[in-house]
Amino acid sequence: MFGPVPDGAVVDTTLGGAGHGRRNTRAHPGLSVIGIDRDPDAIDAATSRLAPFGSRASVHRGRFDSLAQVVAADGRGPVSGVLFDLGVSSPQLDRRRARLRVS
Repeated sequence: MFGPVPDGAVVDTTLGGAGHGRRNTRAHPGLSVIGIDRDPDAIDAATSRLAPFGSRASVHRGRFDSLAQVVAADGRGPVSGVLFDLGVSSPQLDRRRARLRVS
């Protein structure tokens, strides 16, 4: 979770299951989240988890290198923070392992 952050939008460039986005939006009422992920399963999960925040959250399918285009299209601002969680996605690894066992 972020410490003190100015009000505005936080761009979560690797949204995943929206854990960071949900915690930060809950903890900071002046923040909204613009989430980006390329995994359709992550998009579905994040959309569901961020739904309680209504217009304070938006989810976009794309790569993190499309950040500027997504933010411009979203129309939300000012951007007060950007999060890059570049760790491994365990749900994606689990799906890959399951496919390997079936093959």
